[in-house]
Amino acid sequence: MIFWKEKWNNWKEDWSEHAPSLDQTRIVEYLKPISGKNILHIGTGNSSFAIELSHNSVDSITVLQTEIDKAIKVKQQYNLVNYNFWLCNKYTLQLLDLEHKYHYIADNNIFSFTSCEICRHNILFAYLKLLQPKGEIVTDVLGLDYRTGFTVDKLQEYIVDHDIPLTINKYNEYVIGLQA
Repeated sequence: MIFWKEKWNNWKEDWSEHAPSLDQTRIVEYLKPISGKNILHIGTGNSSFAIELSHNSVDSITVLQTEIDKAIKVKQQYNLVNYNFWLCNKYTLQLLDLEHKYHYIADNNIFSFTSCEICRHNILFAYLKLLQPKGEIVTDVLGLDYRTGFTVDKLQEYIVDHDIPLTINKYNEYVIGLQA
């Protein structure tokens, strides 16, 4: 299923042939103990996230066809029957067309490619709509600060100022959970 057909801009970072970033690795380590949950991964990359968390149902989105092509190969190679992926920009309303509700949404750089207040607001509300009751958005300090200069304190202030019903839990010095 293709939700988003626009050509991506010049910021694109194709992770289909790269090792996962440090922030994604920390998120995976945090999620490893869970099993049998629905997880939405933002940014398909090289699909190592789906491999590492294959004891769950993993959906992922990306804006790059190269990452979809890699995901198709990985799904076949590792027989990942509970791995699905789509072309979809997280900042579009088409994100809400995804079929599942999720226990966890993993987005290691939640505000990475926008400084737009409306986009920040909309992405958090879209994630809330996609979460199961008591679901959690999982992000990381490195990704939160990537390109935008956001910090955990700024995020806390942002969700309070915008009346976004999330609670911030720091699981360690890096991984952050936003609980609905």
